[in-house]
Amino acid sequence: MLICKYWQAVKPLLQERTKRKIQVLQGSGKDELLKIMDYSSLPHFCRKEGSGSARRGSNGTADNCFSLDHAYDQQLYSYIKQQSTLKETGSRVKEGSVHLEFPKPDPDDTKIADN
Repeated sequence: MLICKYWQAVKPLLQERTKRKIQVLQGSGKDELLKIMDYSSLPHFCRKEGSGSARRGSNGTADNCFSLDHAYDQQLYSYIKQQSTLKETGSRVKEGSVHLEFPKPDPDDTKIADN
């Protein structure tokens, strides 16, 4: 799952006390979240049935930012992994800006508000 890959890359960058506060849930986390909240309060991606939240385009590739196949996720994951590797080797991590191209949503699929 996408979040697991990010967690593996980010985890070495965090302090131990911060790591102890984070729990990465399997799948959508629906079962664990239902123990502490009502179904109506669940985020939309937890209410979906099926094995994944990413939609597939007609060419068979993921066409949104919920998939590691998306260019934005690949850029971000590569940067985080690079920074993690530098920290593990004891190298100084260069301070500065990260430049990623943010994905543009499909205007036909964008929902601003749901009444």
